[in-house]
Amino acid sequence: MGLAAGSRSWPIGRSANWRGNWPPRRPAAPAPPDWKLESIRTGSGPKALRVHVGDCAMSGGKPLGREEARRMLAEGVEPCPYCNPENPLGMTG
Repeated sequence: MGLAAGSRSWPIGRSANWRGNWPPRRPAAPAPPDWKLESIRTGSGPKALRVHVGDCAMSGGKPLGREEARRMLAEGVEPCPYCNPENPLGMTG
């Protein structure tokens, strides 16, 4: 199966299945959590440091639910200064 003289296209059969030998695609990454809790390790165990919006790139962290994130902020855990999680949680002011 070769190319015809002067032809610039792929041989028949090859163009229809050009991805046939490639490995399968990776599964899609899971959706980020709605909220995250950044913590630090201390001598007495982990300590809550900041609450983040789920897609904030400034921190990884433990996933939180909406009510848990609101409670953490109300208890004095610092909000992230970059993603400002208190705004979408309705806790500004």
